[in-house]
Amino acid sequence: MPNETETLKKTFSLSQIAENIQAQINKIYAQNYWIRAEIGKLNFYPQSGHAYPQLLEKKSGAIVADIRGFIPKHKYQQIQSNFRKVHGDEMKDGMQVLLLTKVQFHPVYGLSLLISDVDPSFTLGEMARLRKEAILRLKREGLFDLNSKLNTPLLFKRLAVISVETSKGYHDFCEVLNASLYHSGIELTLFPALLQGDPAVKSISDALDRIRPYAHSFDAVAIIRGGGGETGLDCYDSYHLAKVVASFPAPVLTGIGHATNLTVVEQVGHAHFLTPTHLAQYILSGFEKVSERIKESTKVIAAIRKNRLSKESDLLRSLSRSLGHELEVANLKEKNKLSLAGSQIKQLTRNVFLAANKRQAIQSEALSQVTEKRLRIENEKVTEIKVSLPELAEELIEVKRLRLASFEEKRRILDPIETLKRGYSMTVKDGKPIGSNAELNEGDAIVTKMRDGEVKSIVTKK
Repeated sequence: MPNETETLKKTFSLSQIAENIQAQINKIYAQNYWIRAEIGKLNFYPQSGHAYPQLLEKKSGAIVADIRGFIPKHKYQQIQSNFRKVHGDEMKDGMQVLLLTKVQFHPVYGLSLLISDVDPSFTLGEMARLRKEAILRLKREGLFDLNSKLNTPLLFKRLAVISVETSKGYHDFCEVLNASLYHSGIELTLFPALLQGDPAVKSISDALDRIRPYAHSFDAVAIIRGGGGETGLDCYDSYHLAKVVASFPAPVLTGIGHATNLTVVEQVGHAHFLTPTHLAQYILSGFEKVSERIKESTKVIAAIRKNRLSKESDLLRSLSRSLGHELEVANLKEKNKLSLAGSQIKQLTRNVFLAANKRQAIQSEALSQVTEKRLRIENEKVTEIKVSLPELAEELIEVKRLRLASFEEKRRILDPIETLKRGYSMTVKDGKPIGSNAELNEGDAIVTKMRDGEVKSIVTKK
């Protein structure tokens, strides 16, 4: 039995209080309100189709308000459809949203916000604001263009790739490289990671941390995301991930496959590309440039070699003609000198004999003894002259022979055959050296002579 004191007290049942609160709330908050909040957890239940989002407000990282929301099935489907059209992605945990709500109180379920609409453009604005704040913060810290200033090689031969082995983007990237002539010169090392959604921030950051100790072994790091369109790109606006990319010690190349505004990660990386295919084509472009340089250098060297060989061939022919002419002139001169010397010797001999005979005739009678003695003396002189004349002639002939031998040695040294022995080659047509491209026609038979043989060829193309 209640005592007297308890009987005199005014009491209310719990349901009365709840109903009174419900009535007051319905009276005070009779209209709808646009409310800014963060979705702490969406709490969508596929079985019922309803969602019960946890709505939060934070200041300096601390929660200052936490109210449960309710989105009926038909409204949830409509809201997500509108969100996809404007935002390119569905509403999810962690997003800042602007909600059209009605405050309601239920005696059993308590206070909640009945959500009838969500403005996706507000979320886009918030994301743009966060993106701008991340860029300004990176610039203040001197990190924004740090990675873009790193030097890159002309040829990317060793690449660390952050992607998923089964993704379409990674498949397209590898297919372009493997289809090129230079695929054997490119080495890829895959570091698997999640590539979209909130978990991608930590996953990609962890992959970069795994690569960091070996960054000097790679020419660059490629972040490749294929498929998925514009969805799940929020992670690439994360300040944390952008900071890891900007401060990475090796160039970071991105090909994350979207066509809207550049994400923060793309802006702080060394270079960004629309798709993984474009990134692969950029890597191959260096090899193509080097290949073109080699082709041009080969053409220049071939032209120089051809011009040099033509000049050398002309010089050899000129020297050969000059040497032949000089040898003929020298031979003629030496023959004339020998002929003149012979005539002089004969004339001298006749003169000596004539003088001796004349002296002998004059003195023959009066000076017979003297004449005999003198005759003997003169005869001895004649004998000596006869003996010395052949020796003198031989010496003169030997001198001329040595000079001829010297000319012959010069001719032999300058002979084209000797030039061939020093490693050159000579090409002839019908036995005559070829000095100009104009002397040849397609189908001509030519012979290339070398020191140890010759090669016969047919001209197929000029």
